[in-house]
Amino acid sequence: MTPVFFWRRATGSTPLTREDLAKRVVKRLRRHGIRDARFDADAFVVQYESAAMYLHNLYAEITSAPRPELRSRINAFVDALVRMPQTPADWSGARPRLRPVLRGAAPMAFERNAPVSRPAMPFLAEMLVIDLPASMAYVTGEHLRSWGVTEDAAFAAARANLRAAPLAAAGPGESLPTILHFVDEGDSYCASFPLIDGWLAGLGGRLDGRRPVAFLPDRTTVVVTSDDPDTLLATFPLVEAEFLESARSTSPMAYVSDDLGRTVPYEAPPGHPLHHAVRRAERLLALREYERQHHTTGLPGTPLPLRMAQRPDGSTFTYALWSGEEPALMPVADLIAISDGEAGPFFVPWAELALRDLFTPLDGIAPPRHLAPDFPDEATRAALKTCEIQP
Repeated sequence: MTPVFFWRRATGSTPLTREDLAKRVVKRLRRHGIRDARFDADAFVVQYESAAMYLHNLYAEITSAPRPELRSRINAFVDALVRMPQTPADWSGARPRLRPVLRGAAPMAFERNAPVSRPAMPFLAEMLVIDLPASMAYVTGEHLRSWGVTEDAAFAAARANLRAAPLAAAGPGESLPTILHFVDEGDSYCASFPLIDGWLAGLGGRLDGRRPVAFLPDRTTVVVTSDDPDTLLATFPLVEAEFLESARSTSPMAYVSDDLGRTVPYEAPPGHPLHHAVRRAERLLALREYERQHHTTGLPGTPLPLRMAQRPDGSTFTYALWSGEEPALMPVADLIAISDGEAGPFFVPWAELALRDLFTPLDGIAPPRHLAPDFPDEATRAALKTCEIQP
């Protein structure tokens, strides 16, 4: 086995571990004279002085990079953050630089220096950033306290600063596109445009009057197409692939405007030709955010993973396996698979457990979790088994 190991080292195919990456980041920080850098393995974050470097995205981006490029990419990442311009010290300097951004609802690792956040759409949160000349910085509670402003005032200022340039109307004889593509080239924040009330609905004139449907696969891209079932059926798998491959993904779901101009999830009830595609996208986003939540420290129990399966007809469902962990933190799932000894698990709809008060919702946790302090005893499992369904 030894020759194989050395061959892998020579060809650069030995994968870089999370711990290896953290060591390299800390070493580079010391080159900048920063001596108090420390690695939080659970959160996958390097903290130093009053700052924090979140390593999840960097790790995802360099996993497939050629080994000779690793040092330069890691050094560039660290150098850019260390040399980042100081954030404005007062509200008058900060206010015009604030922008809203859409991010996953799962918190960014841990409480210290956590970005200010509020719910935006299912499994997505709206956060604030300070738009700097060559970068951006997340706004934290410490920023707001130093500026003497409330979260509501900061979010209102950020949205007021977000400007989406209107699209020119189609000229005489000009053919209308079937898809509009918006890509952020560094300072447009186009991926935040869906937060502007009325923006999405206003694109109907560029799509032959049809209802616009938006996709937000990653942090720099917005794809808008018309509410045509055939077009959307072809678009969903393309967006899903981009969402799953991106290190900075946002959502695989589709979005439309409601009667008030607010961006909301696209609805496709049972029987609708897009029902399976819409529900699959919703569940994929839930899976991604519950997976990210596992990196959060301080959870009051054992977080059960959310899983997804697909039936032969193309429909999907989510489930969590409850095998005796106490206390267990339940993700919101379609079904709960309850371990029943040698007989194996049996599946029960989520609502059946909720009706029996076997768990309670927890406040302040995103995505939502329910605390199940005790595993069901034999009598309770027998009662639940009468509600068993075949998924």
